Amino acid sequence: MDMKLTMLIVDDIEANRATMAAAFSHEYRILYAENGKEAIDVIQKHGKDISVILLDIIMPVMDGIEVLKWIKNSVYRAIPVIALTAEESYQLEALENGAADFIPKPADERVINARIKNVRGRFALEEEQKTNTSLKKSKLEMDNLINSIPGGIAIYRLTDHFETLYFSDGLAALSGYSREEYAAYIKGDASKIVYVEDRARVLAIAEDAIKNGESIDVAYRICLKNGGLIWVNLNAILIEEDDEGFLVHAVFQKSPKMAQLYANLVNESQSAIYVSDTVNYDLLYINQRGLELIGMSRKACVGKKCYEVLFHQEKPCKFCKIHSMNRNQFLERDFPYPINDNIYHLRGKLTDWNGIEAHIEYIEDVTQSRKNEQE
Repeated sequence: MDMKLTMLIVDDIEANRATMAAAFSHEYRILYAENGKEAIDVIQKHGKDISVILLDIIMPVMDGIEVLKWIKNSVYRAIPVIALTAEESYQLEALENGAADFIPKPADERVINARIKNVRGRFALEEEQKTNTSLKKSKLEMDNLINSIPGGIAIYRLTDHFETLYFSDGLAALSGYSREEYAAYIKGDASKIVYVEDRARVLAIAEDAIKNGESIDVAYRICLKNGGLIWVNLNAILIEEDDEGFLVHAVFQKSPKMAQLYANLVNESQSAIYVSDTVNYDLLYINQRGLELIGMSRKACVGKKCYEVLFHQEKPCKFCKIHSMNRNQFLERDFPYPINDNIYHLRGKLTDWNGIEAHIEYIEDVTQSRKNEQE
């Protein structure tokens, strides 16, 4: 395979072309042109392969200055050109029109060779700097684009935990942390940000999805910097598998607008509504009316059990009806609330709450209506 670089020699005197070709043919594949017009034709045909041009200035048909001007305004301006001339008056003009260097005629081939190496080295360094600048600019533009996407983006290696290879600013912002704080928080295992009661479920769903060649789609709670919790949706796909685990692209989003609108409607309801985990009794959700009923803030309910929040007890209530419920119909009953002695009508059923087996209760204060009925 021919690994030689390509040199274009432009000179109207055949003897000069032959001399330079003999000097450089061991290192370069040589192309020739007898005048400026031929040189432009050769450049247009072989420009992507040419590494350096030795250009005579004084030539018939089209001189070297015109060639330099054409190259300067073309897509081939990155090719270094060394001007060859015996006239000092042309040397400055050649440099002003884009020549990388000039060599007075007659010139020793060792001088020409040294000048070529210097010019090519300088051009290579300049091109590398331009490429680096372009790559940095492209990376900055890409980072700005990614970080402007609502929610967050991350790349993980999934083994028995989530090793973070990349995350966007938006992912850190979801939990209220700065980028530096978030990186420190999840160091070693990204699942640290997942609420402890959801971690095993999230990991199991992720492993099962990858095993079956499916995308990961799961909703769970993450821990906020201020101590609260929010629900996020994770959608992820497998990129590839390596010796250490599975590489996964992940996209995170807060609850969509329609879900937020629904939450607003629920909070404006005159009924108290709460949702709890049927397995561990975690309080998954309570609306604003429910918070008013128990006299607590939403933040104070984070991580609590339903029996702790609603009845101030340390273990599940003996009168709990969760295990008598199903998904098909509501279980309705009146319940005298021991905290304030009011009577509430409860309508409860089982439901799927973001992948968690849960039960939901709708609670209405019927104290006055029941008294009226008794009267």
